Amino acid sequence: MADIEKLIKAGGSLDSADATNPAIRLPPAKNPRLPCLEDKTNQIDSKLLSFEQYATVNGWARKDWAIHLVALLKGKALEVYTCFDEEDAQKYDKRRDVLLKRYNLTQDGFQEKFRRSRPEAGGSISLFRTRIQSYLDKWLH
Repeated sequence: MADIEKLIKAGGSLDSADATNPAIRLPPAKNPRLPCLEDKTNQIDSKLLSFEQYATVNGWARKDWAIHLVALLKGKALEVYTCFDEEDAQKYDKRRDVLLKRYNLTQDGFQEKFRRSRPEAGGSISLFRTRIQSYLDKWLH
């Protein structure tokens, strides 16, 4: 931390610092600054993707992702967390897959959403096209 202070006092910036020098790197964030995963939304998959991107950018070890994820869970999503034994509770991929299944955000779920999707009253056709394209991409992925 003293190296960071010296750099700033010398008129430098963290952006100009040598990124390979571990003494100048900022510590990773302690808690995610992301919105909670709420039961009201069907966009859990998008929020999980945001969480994964945030964790990657902050340099979190993948083994710690499940611990950070629990801080974002509410309601039914939090219930999923409590269903795991202690060993499985630390496995992010397993937790993510169960959350996606819980909210029917699986291949079958996206197929159903794609087939049942209709334009919203007063909504634009381009928004509808984007939504069904997203369902199709997730169904095929």
